[in-house]
Amino acid sequence: MLSRRIGTYACCALLMSQLVGSAEEIDRSLRDKFLEAMRQVPWKSERVSFRVKCVATGYRTVSDAERARLLEKNLDPDKRETETRIIGVRGPFVLTTNTNRGIEYVRASNDKYAFEIYRASGATTYTLSALEEHGGASLMRRRIQREEEEARSLPFAGWYLSDERVASVCASPTFRFKRVAQEVRDGSELVRIEFERPEADRKRRAWSYTDGFLLCDPTKQWALIEYGKTSFDGFITSRHVLTYAEPSDGLPIPTTIARDHSRKDEDGVEQKWGSLITIEVLDEDVPREEFYLSHYGLPEPNFRRGWFGAWVWYLLVGAVCLAIGAIL
Repeated sequence: MLSRRIGTYACCALLMSQLVGSAEEIDRSLRDKFLEAMRQVPWKSERVSFRVKCVATGYRTVSDAERARLLEKNLDPDKRETETRIIGVRGPFVLTTNTNRGIEYVRASNDKYAFEIYRASGATTYTLSALEEHGGASLMRRRIQREEEEARSLPFAGWYLSDERVASVCASPTFRFKRVAQEVRDGSELVRIEFERPEADRKRRAWSYTDGFLLCDPTKQWALIEYGKTSFDGFITSRHVLTYAEPSDGLPIPTTIARDHSRKDEDGVEQKWGSLITIEVLDEDVPREEFYLSHYGLPEPNFRRGWFGAWVWYLLVGAVCLAIGAIL
């Protein structure tokens, strides 16, 4: 599974990464506790099961010219898009459900394979749109891995920078601690970590963050309370604020995540966008069978026949696009 592999590799690299900084800037005891907590997260996350409802409401500012253009087309320039997803986690297994234009999609990954199925509103049966056996190195498999990680990054947002694990960030060859110190906020003793991670690839500089800060709460297993990051040359700045319910057993799940981004265009005009994500725990356990096709009335795959592969993804996805086009 993706989470197990990334967790193992990232944590090993995390402990071996070069950590530099003066003694005055870095509290080594706090740094080591932080690293140990990040090392434990993959192990702990694979021993929990739950289902959450995530509702993301986005926003963005528009220029006067763009506002006028939208109004001319009878479009609301202040309209906020909302997306709802149900995410189920059972150890390394991931399950997501969402509805788009009347089509319900279910994506899941278990110990053997990953799949996507769909059905139109009112339909009782599902249609298989994608299937991939684990262990492959196809482009589609990498897409599945990205989607799995992105789904886990919401309920486990306390240990992610956007959709990248904090452990993976710290394991980056260019990652450097700049400052690690205690910070008291609203009576709580938190730990503030400032870092830099220069990006050498010019094609990635505009989107990869090169420095930032983390504000962790040791009483919540070092989960992030807030973090900020800046892309190359300050092209984009981001600030994320997380809130949690009362402490509970296991890994704390945030109740809200506020994401704010800003940048300046070529004319120096600041543009802002972001989202507010609310997370509600629906179930404290997800049955194992929900991560398999047989739960949805479809037969379990037999990969020994050897005809499933990356090309089947493209064939099936193409068929789905044609089907949806006919429906719409």
